[in-house]
Amino acid sequence: MKSITVVLIAVFFAGSLCAQYPVSSCEEMGLRPIDPVDEIDILGRFYQAEDSDQRGCWVHYHPNGTDFVVTPKTWKSEPNTTRMKIIHEAMEAISEARETYQRFGTFNTNLYYIFDDSLHSASKAFWIADKGCWMRSGIPPISRITPGNRQQIYAHEIGHCLIMENLNNYEDSFELNDWFDESVAEYLGSEVYPANNREHGHSRRFGFSASFRQRYDAYHLWKYYIDREGDNMLFPMMQSLANISSLNARRDYLRRTEFDKILHDFYFDSYRERLIDSDGVSRIPVTTSTLKAPTINLNPDLHTLNIEEPLPADQLNGFNLVIPEGYDLDIDPLAGVGDPFYQSLLEGDSYHIRNWNSKKSIKGDCEREVSFLVLSSHLNNHPLTGLSFNYSLIKKEEEECCDEAIAGDCDDCLAPLDVESEMSPNPVDEINSAFKFDYKIESVVKFQMDMSDFNVEYSRGDPGELVMEYYVNSADGSILFPGGPVGFFKTNFSYRSDLKEVDAAIWLANGQMVIYGYGRDRQKRAVTYEIANTANDRFGTDYINMMQFFSSSETLAEHPEPLPEHFKWDNITKGYKGKLIEGRTGIENTWTLYFDTAPTPIKTSCIMMGFMVGVLKDARDLQCNRLLVYNKVNIGGEDTGDAIEAELRSIKPMGIGFDGASYKPMMLGGEYGTDIQIRQRRNQGQMVAYLRQKETLKENRKRCTSEICTDRIDRELELLEEQIEQLNCEIARTMGLDDLMEECR
Repeated sequence: MKSITVVLIAVFFAGSLCAQYPVSSCEEMGLRPIDPVDEIDILGRFYQAEDSDQRGCWVHYHPNGTDFVVTPKTWKSEPNTTRMKIIHEAMEAISEARETYQRFGTFNTNLYYIFDDSLHSASKAFWIADKGCWMRSGIPPISRITPGNRQQIYAHEIGHCLIMENLNNYEDSFELNDWFDESVAEYLGSEVYPANNREHGHSRRFGFSASFRQRYDAYHLWKYYIDREGDNMLFPMMQSLANISSLNARRDYLRRTEFDKILHDFYFDSYRERLIDSDGVSRIPVTTSTLKAPTINLNPDLHTLNIEEPLPADQLNGFNLVIPEGYDLDIDPLAGVGDPFYQSLLEGDSYHIRNWNSKKSIKGDCEREVSFLVLSSHLNNHPLTGLSFNYSLIKKEEEECCDEAIAGDCDDCLAPLDVESEMSPNPVDEINSAFKFDYKIESVVKFQMDMSDFNVEYSRGDPGELVMEYYVNSADGSILFPGGPVGFFKTNFSYRSDLKEVDAAIWLANGQMVIYGYGRDRQKRAVTYEIANTANDRFGTDYINMMQFFSSSETLAEHPEPLPEHFKWDNITKGYKGKLIEGRTGIENTWTLYFDTAPTPIKTSCIMMGFMVGVLKDARDLQCNRLLVYNKVNIGGEDTGDAIEAELRSIKPMGIGFDGASYKPMMLGGEYGTDIQIRQRRNQGQMVAYLRQKETLKENRKRCTSEICTDRIDRELELLEEQIEQLNCEIARTMGLDDLMEECR
């Protein structure tokens, strides 16, 4: 019965996707809209087919009778299934957008969504023309954009139409308005399709300077404002700004309406990655390097810190202040001008003070410097000068610190946080390099979850357990999983054809995995999938996770579950229990960690050295490196029943190297924004253009009535074939496969 139901549902949806909407020709409807601003013949611009008989377009009626999807005449009045699906997606997006946008303002404009076969997927919303709002999207024949992401793009463009209907005087100050035109359209599109986080992923690139110049990237600034002030304030705020023709006058208005305070709160929450994306789950990451925050060492002999550089408007400004070792600090907020400005204070994860406005005491450390960050912003029309901090450094009492003369040797920290590893880090960008590792870790990883879909054959017969024997680099945390007859792959997996030729796998410091082995052509290959993450990015993420875990553990005040009886560790252990939210998925996991209470002498420059167990920097509790011997992650919380456990068996110094020089790099692909993806998309677009040019030349050749015409086109085709061959070689070279093509050697 279940299978019959599935078939019926599939047939129903297949039929609905191919359903024919009422259709007319553009000529029958008398459509010839002209953009009143740029005097663009909107339809003529996109539907000038080479063959005059093919010029024109079709108009597909939305069920509401007031909106339309417009397609080229070459798509025919009854498009094929693929194109019909595109039309159906646009119709759905129109329906969803209209329903969502009702809460923001009036929306009575007729919508015309134009499609063409452009080789790019850029979209544009035109001004109102002939009492309609005209939009356009290119639908390339080859596209990696998912249907959901396409609909989010459509909703973005429809958002422009909503803006046009609800704003007056918009064009008068277009250069000042352009940033919020795009960022608000991005916000509106994200409200229609909150889970299709493609376009509004621009917010991840938001910088803390020039806020009112960032177009797509500032979408979450508007989301923050509307979440606080309400849907009905979107267009009043936009209209107020559009009516003001200078940036200085706009700042005056924003101060009068206390938007400068909202902006600072936004900066504060954004910098701490406390903003939730439109999906309601994912936190929006930020690039904190866009904050200009000079480091200033506080002097025990002084009581005033004068800020020499003027404080710019519109942006987030920072000061990284450093307390010398052996001192505590009393400090007043930044002061010295009558103009309004806002500031906040952050010290590690211990405390964050929003709108800091009174004296604060900060505990220092006996043996190391302690730094904290002051964030400040304002919307005055001139940079602020004459600012200063008043402060006092108080020498710590002798009994507060560990003193060998009184307490003997009380330094239990054999591996302090600031002591760097003497090992050199491994390369990240050159995967066919020499790699070195200085420690060997032996552990076991166990899976408490449904493994029925995991079809890899285990040589030990237990798909719920992995024996982990690998090598780590203490400088950057990179990991070597060795191949060979006694390596990681042989230990855990039966030797299938795609595993027996693996010599090694290296997990680079940026999180990128590289497999070294033999391809089907018997050539030695270094196979990888390029990622946009850097080693510094991973270090920062690991640091934040570590601090959040210990903070969560302290807040929960929960004793961790006891160590499993089967796990034996010779020394006394101490357990912690906390929660972490996965950055990409937003899933909240419960972590249970147990540390050896004996101090470890292992010095490392990375936050975590090892996979789930090993050496962890504790910058929150003991300020030391600690040996993590047991780790249990309850995925989605303790009630789900899904968990991963890791148990440390041993960790010991053991140097080993791996030479990747003889392995030719081979790229399987890359994340959004990586170099290989950019090159692949460029090459892909060029190849499609070449193939279209080739088809056009062939068609033109058929019309030739003389040998001169035929010879000329033959020469052009021959030259084009050479260009296609060169581009094929470039595509192969990008992936590292050019040695397989004779014409590329």
